[in-house]
Amino acid sequence: MNILKSTAILLLFVFKVVSADESQFDILAKLDTGPGNVTVMDNGRIIMSLHQFYAPNYTVVEVKDNILVPFPNKELANPQSTADFKLDSVLGIRSDSHGIVWMLDNGMRSGVTPKLVGWNTKTNQLQQVIYLPSPITPKDAFVNDFAVDTRRNHIYISDPAGGKNAALIVVNLNTGTARRVLEGDASVIPEAVDLIIDKVVAATYATHDSLPIE
Repeated sequence: MNILKSTAILLLFVFKVVSADESQFDILAKLDTGPGNVTVMDNGRIIMSLHQFYAPNYTVVEVKDNILVPFPNKELANPQSTADFKLDSVLGIRSDSHGIVWMLDNGMRSGVTPKLVGWNTKTNQLQQVIYLPSPITPKDAFVNDFAVDTRRNHIYISDPAGGKNAALIVVNLNTGTARRVLEGDASVIPEAVDLIIDKVVAATYATHDSLPIE
């Protein structure tokens, strides 16, 4: 899948940055709840997190035949499930070349320990779970997004935390260990710079004709 096609599918929208008087967009899907992040696998499967702010019934879903299907299954994707292990509040989500879907559970919906969860789509089984307790994640932590490095078998997580204590979390997938680095460094803390957008980026979340959830 080439970069342009991946970008088009990502976020389930084709974004067109044009001048204000020419604003237009193409809709690939409509949702009745706010999405979090999206990953598109090499085989074309589209999997996304549903934003915890809207308290969705399922925290991760797959877009399949115009239906949102709980991913990887109803028991794991339902934060209200009675199962001992489940996904609570997933935003960051990525898939790698090995068919693993990595989900970053910040745990903020129920106040549980954040964790990184890998699901093997080839075996349809849990691949790996790495918990991120204190001091890896402080009280004001918000593990939000991450990058997967399959060459070094590491994952790098961003944590804006309270701003001044923002940091990166480096996860070693070989050992299952994590460490917090660059906390408070100028390279990771917010800059006092206003964000000014002089182009129109077209996007929409529709509340009608939306994809049903199975």
